[in-house]
Amino acid sequence: MARTNADPIHHTQKMKGELNTLIDHLREDVTKIDDPQFKALFETSAEVLGGLVKAFTHYERRRLGGDSSPRQARGSVRRPSRSGRSGSTRSWRPSYRLGWQRHVGLGSRHPPPR
Repeated sequence: MARTNADPIHHTQKMKGELNTLIDHLREDVTKIDDPQFKALFETSAEVLGGLVKAFTHYERRRLGGDSSPRQARGSVRRPSRSGRSGSTRSWRPSYRLGWQRHVGLGSRHPPPR
């Protein structure tokens, strides 16, 4: 049985190369067809794949120790405490119970707009 490369950076770099080739192909094809929906589909696809390339790059930086900026855990928000001391990090999730009121800054006493 063939031995696989256990280095994750090797795999992310290989996938980034494949994705960049596909992105170039999508963007090249956009110039060949005049259909607006086709162009939108291919441009959107290229943008999404570009986001994946960026995610792989960020992973590589963190893995290699090149990204020294402090990061908060996903889903956590830094909020100041009532006592004025530095804020604490606590988990935050959106409340769908209030729905539209949360977006317009209204309390639950107001009826929804019509």
